[in-house]
Amino acid sequence: MSKFIRRNNKILILFLFFVLIVNVIGFQTNAKDNLADLVPYSFDAPSSPWIAEEEIEIIFQIKNIGTKNVSADEVLEVGLFLDSGQNPVASNSTNIGLKIGKTCYVNITWTPLIADGKEHNLKIFINYNSKIQELIYTNNYWSFKVVFKQKDTELSIENIDVPDNIIAGNTADISATVKNNGKDTDKIIYAKLNSSEGEIQTLKKVGGLDKDEVYTFNFKWTPSFFGTHTLSVDILLVNKTHAYKEININVGVGKLDWWNNNWHYRYFLTLMGSGNVSHTFNFTKLIKDLGIFPNSFENDTIRIIRYSNLGKVIEEIDDYRFIEGAVDYTKGKLLWKVPKNPTEKYYCIYFDVKSNPGIRTSIDENEAMVESGDATVTCGFIDGWRITIQNPVDNGYTLIQDSINISVLTDSKAKEVKALVYYQSNESINSSFYLDDINQGINWSYKNFKFEKDGNWIIRINSIDNAGYVPPKVENSILVGNPDFEIINMSIFSESQPTDEIYKFTTLSVNANVKSHRATVEKVDILFSVREKSSNKERYSEERSLTLIKDKIINISFNWYANISGKYNIFVIIDPQNEINESNEKNNEKKKEVTINEWPDLSVNNIILPTDSIMEFEQVKIDVIVENKGLGKAFDFIIKLFIEEYSEGSGIMKFLDEKDNKTINLEPGSSKTVDMYWDRAEAGKWLVGVNILVEGGQRDSNLLNNQKLSDKNLVIKSYERNKPVISNVNIEPIGQQQGGPITIFAEITDDSGLKSVKIKYVDPSQVLYNWTNMIRQQDNLFKAVFDNTVVNGKYNFEIKAVDTSVRANTGIYKDNFTILLDKIYPVISYYEARPRVQLKGKNVEIYFIAKDNIDIDSVKILISLPDGNEFQKILPYSSEGKYVYNNIYNMTGRHIYEIEVKDKAGNRVTISSKFFWITKSFDDIDSDGMPNYWEEQNGFDPENPNDAIDDKDNDGIKNKKEYELGTNPLKNIFSENAIARLKDNAFYLGGSIIAFLFIIILTTFNRRFRS
Repeated sequence: MSKFIRRNNKILILFLFFVLIVNVIGFQTNAKDNLADLVPYSFDAPSSPWIAEEEIEIIFQIKNIGTKNVSADEVLEVGLFLDSGQNPVASNSTNIGLKIGKTCYVNITWTPLIADGKEHNLKIFINYNSKIQELIYTNNYWSFKVVFKQKDTELSIENIDVPDNIIAGNTADISATVKNNGKDTDKIIYAKLNSSEGEIQTLKKVGGLDKDEVYTFNFKWTPSFFGTHTLSVDILLVNKTHAYKEININVGVGKLDWWNNNWHYRYFLTLMGSGNVSHTFNFTKLIKDLGIFPNSFENDTIRIIRYSNLGKVIEEIDDYRFIEGAVDYTKGKLLWKVPKNPTEKYYCIYFDVKSNPGIRTSIDENEAMVESGDATVTCGFIDGWRITIQNPVDNGYTLIQDSINISVLTDSKAKEVKALVYYQSNESINSSFYLDDINQGINWSYKNFKFEKDGNWIIRINSIDNAGYVPPKVENSILVGNPDFEIINMSIFSESQPTDEIYKFTTLSVNANVKSHRATVEKVDILFSVREKSSNKERYSEERSLTLIKDKIINISFNWYANISGKYNIFVIIDPQNEINESNEKNNEKKKEVTINEWPDLSVNNIILPTDSIMEFEQVKIDVIVENKGLGKAFDFIIKLFIEEYSEGSGIMKFLDEKDNKTINLEPGSSKTVDMYWDRAEAGKWLVGVNILVEGGQRDSNLLNNQKLSDKNLVIKSYERNKPVISNVNIEPIGQQQGGPITIFAEITDDSGLKSVKIKYVDPSQVLYNWTNMIRQQDNLFKAVFDNTVVNGKYNFEIKAVDTSVRANTGIYKDNFTILLDKIYPVISYYEARPRVQLKGKNVEIYFIAKDNIDIDSVKILISLPDGNEFQKILPYSSEGKYVYNNIYNMTGRHIYEIEVKDKAGNRVTISSKFFWITKSFDDIDSDGMPNYWEEQNGFDPENPNDAIDDKDNDGIKNKKEYELGTNPLKNIFSENAIARLKDNAFYLGGSIIAFLFIIILTTFNRRFRS
């Protein structure tokens, strides 16, 4: 070691001298690290209770009371904890930093799912995961209590399902799916289906729906016309609409009547508007679409036929014009006049080719017609003549030994008609043949066709015209064998409904649902018969003949006037004479037994009043003796007790003031005593009457004895009647402004004591603030505070005091006060730009809370850019008083913003000269070339770009240069700076001096050793 030092002593001396200089100039002392301390400062949240499944927003203000700033690269997280849960139910964070003594805001949103109606503990915890080091962690949270309630019943229509093809005149199934998004309900839910034609059907769901439960209502709809329909579904609960939805659908046409059998083809059009419509036709293309090209188009036999929305012909349009093309006469514009009405209109353009037979004449066109009005074609399609099988009927039947005639009708003159008859389960068993033309190519027939075997057969008809057009084939099914008739159910209704009893001289309606299985059968007899149960003697019969369509339920009804009492069997029988052989004869009959009752005669024989003294508010028992003098039993008759005030000189009983009612049943020739009550009697002299009601289908042979007035009057004695006394009413303060509270004091006394003291208000707009309790201050002094004073003007109020006596005597006091126009300015309680420092091209949110004691009229934000330009933004009104403005800024520098809030009374308040920074780097906010930490360390402002060109220590070197050189900008680099550095780095300097002296000693020792 000593050898190494002796050889390199000069180099070591130079090295130590260099270390000494560097320590003096370059190094500074390190400050002792401190810690932040984050505490809750304030928070804003909705008041309890909170509603399940509705989003809650909590705004939490945090303050740093520690000795260290929270830097921008540290994430400050805030969590919301429920009850004793270890994990937050919601959280949010910020990374904008937080200086010592400053505050910041963090908002948390949460959608609670709890709905138990109980109180729960909530805790807001700052830095809950301890990512930021703090002095103290035990002061990081606040706790509060909240009740969670279930959302009210909320019904929604999830969807409305309709078939793809709905045809006018055909019944369609419409379904609406409803969901309960709120709390359970057991109330009846009604669903109404409406269309452009009016109300269609109302359905109900008994028992309500549980939360999240789904139910589907299934409607039946038979549209009467084709075209556009609007369907709507209305969902009601307790007479209130909870959901409404409508859809537009297109109802197709089942079959348009064919106008004239001399024409073979047509083009269907739907139009809106009115005037002279113009539509371009290319008849060559239409002929190709029909598959009959190259037949020649007849351009002079065009006909325009107007149709109703039921598919019926309305009229032939003879005022038209066809403007042919200059080169091709099959192309051109067709013009005709469309009448004025707001609905859709329907037309068919009939045309033909020369090769088809028929008498088709031309008519004169209106050569002067030009296009006008607003009529437009909305849709259209090509159509040709069609085939109809007239016999046998579809799904009909025949027997194996019988022959049938097949008859066919064509819309236009056909060239030939061919039939293919085949066994449905085996097409190889078939017959094919041509039908005979029996009427100029329109009617076709084939006689005496016989089938080979029992079972289901198909008759398929094909045809063609002279031009080669082939219409759609048609098929009918036919059963070879026996059908099967069935009475599915039978019900009896009478004028006695809704009671179950049927009385003599009543008309009964008997309904039955009948069905034919396997086949459609014409001229089926159905018998209705009424027979005495004991003797089977027929009292009434009626027979009908119907066509029963295969597998379709048909309702048939009969009426019988029951003029004789007794027990009867009522029959409905299909094919009573067994004229039609069936595969099952056992389901052709239904029977129900009914009893026809004689009429009762209920009589009120006597009303017995109590003999003891009765005080007001007591219950009064009154006995009523009722007798049945008729021949029939009385079922579920209602007897009512009426009590009305007696006036001297006038004993008129109107039977209007009902006090009690009972339901009675009484056998013929018997009587009973009915106990009736007046629950809370009033003082005075009273008339007492009884009336027996005859309702709905009930019968009574003598209505004159159903009502009776008591021979005696009922006397009820009275208690104390003095009303409470309301006096010394004071209103404070006088001259209160809008939004300020009014306090009303009143002295109220009563002999028996006070049960309640209430007050109500009516504002200048006649809005009623209904009864609320006044608070007893002391003895007889009561107080009420009213703070709904947004409207200026005169307010009327009324005090109502009720005493504790049995009569509940009531005292009333009325007065008014005046609210003056507001002169109080709005309050901006909080404002912040988040983040206050943001990168260029990123979003900055200006958030503030503004409220007013009446209401806010307008809110404006004025932004001043670093280049001196300004722009203004008007924010929409917020009922919660929370305002947010988001924008992206591309200009670096300090942006100054100003907030102006004006209330409804014109009072205006302004927060000005607030700012935020847009920067290229978070490390150098003011972009002056000196990083934030260096500026803060040396007492400069990180948000003042001008301090880069300052010379704080007057040594001739600007601050920015001092940063680049690494020198102290607060001390002269040549004198004071050096002395200061010596003081700051005394430890390093002392060490260097000792090392320097040690090397000198070693060098000296080495020289002496050599010598």
